[in-house]
Amino acid sequence: MNQLKKTSLIYIAVHIAKLLGLVFVSLLFSSCAVKHLRGPDPQPIIDAYKDQKQGVQDCYYRALEKHPNLSGEVTLAWTVLGSGVVDTAWIKETSLDHQGLEACLLDHLKAVQFPKTKRFAKISVEYNLTFKKQVAE
Repeated sequence: MNQLKKTSLIYIAVHIAKLLGLVFVSLLFSSCAVKHLRGPDPQPIIDAYKDQKQGVQDCYYRALEKHPNLSGEVTLAWTVLGSGVVDTAWIKETSLDHQGLEACLLDHLKAVQFPKTKRFAKISVEYNLTFKKQVAE
């Protein structure tokens, strides 16, 4: 079964469980902080990244399949060229200790097309993510 179908099935199963009143595990996806390093206001970049949060959640769900207690924080750092393409991306800090999830997050980040800007050649951003399972009733 391809990964997209598998992720979709997990998503559907979680929502069916919720409708039936069963206990299920959900993902708490939140940003802790945005650090404005230099250049223009990074908010349009952050907004574009938040619009792509399903990819981040998919990375986490895949990691949870093999490591069901995985939780922690990661700080992503990246620069975006004026063309909207990611120039460089790296993990600045992490407490996840899971290279597969971290690599998936970076791959996803590099695939995002960010807004173009003519005024600046490069925008640098840091973004914190917190991953933890939350059991809901």
